[in-house]
Amino acid sequence: MGVTPYAELKEIDSISYEIDRYNRLIQKKCLEKGIKFYYMTDISRKVNLIDGLLASDGLHPSALMYDMWVDKLFNFFN
Repeated sequence: MGVTPYAELKEIDSISYEIDRYNRLIQKKCLEKGIKFYYMTDISRKVNLIDGLLASDGLHPSALMYDMWVDKLFNFFN
């Protein structure tokens, strides 16, 4: 199930499954091509644990989530 209020309202059960499937495919392709794979879905899935990760529309990432993504990306490459 999706973790945003939007997904809960729409009763979309396959969102997490499809995101995981996409990540596995992209990770596999990156490994085949020797490209570093950056996994950030774990941060996105914390919207129910950390206040302020979503914008006021309840769907899009907030500035805080973008900050967390950038921090993780920065640490990934350093």
